[in-house]
Amino acid sequence: MSMQRFNEALVALRNKWNLTQKEFARALGISQQYLCDIEKGRALPTVRFVEKLIACSPGWSVNWNVLAAQAHGWKV
Repeated sequence: MSMQRFNEALVALRNKWNLTQKEFARALGISQQYLCDIEKGRALPTVRFVEKLIACSPGWSVNWNVLAAQAHGWKV
């Protein structure tokens, strides 16, 4: 459930900016496959990935740190 919330917020951000996975992955400095795996719930976000999201989405009303922690199963 928590990973789903992270995935949904990530896809919502990408869609808000009207970017393809390839474009968004390039902007974040990650592979398209890794982004796809995170969006589909096949991979968990790393700390570095979350830091990149925070840096590229100032003002976005999502607490990426909390969502990522919850995706990993931490109770926050």
